[in-house]
Amino acid sequence: MSESARTCFSGLSLWAEVPILQPIINEIASTYHLFPHPSHMTLVYGLPSNVPLSVVSLFDRLLETLPRCGVEIKPTHLEAGISKLFGHGYCDLFFERNALLDSLFHVSMEELDWNYKRDSFAGAPHLCLGYSNEVEIFSSGGIKDVLMNCYPALLTTSYKIEKVSLWRTEGTLQEWQQLKSIRIC
Repeated sequence: MSESARTCFSGLSLWAEVPILQPIINEIASTYHLFPHPSHMTLVYGLPSNVPLSVVSLFDRLLETLPRCGVEIKPTHLEAGISKLFGHGYCDLFFERNALLDSLFHVSMEELDWNYKRDSFAGAPHLCLGYSNEVEIFSSGGIKDVLMNCYPALLTTSYKIEKVSLWRTEGTLQEWQQLKSIRIC
């Protein structure tokens, strides 16, 4: 595995998982020798990790308020570059905002009693297809052309969020731990 997968994160994170996109993430990881990560859209990032038991109990309460019909998301565009938040290279698939997705985000924020709104989600929900400390992998933008050639329906297919999960995202990808998961469809 490449040393390029050494980006460090912190705290606990709440994810909306989209498993149908996992094969694309795995393919990028394999092609560029990166550590694959679970296919997810971050709803809440950076929850303090020093209070995991209270966060897990709040997560249990979240189950009662989540939309149970599944949340469908429609992609708008791909973006590749260097993250201003983390400093690593990335390739993200962005999605349209919709009422159910906004509801999922706001319910998550309220139930977890968290007021730090991750700037990138609030205005532009997205799912990272790959990230690396080797920024040249993603900074040229060529990966977008490769993805569109390999997956021509990537931007025209709608996807379902199947689960919401709570993760300890301290350290590198290899150190992440899923604490709890809720299937919503």
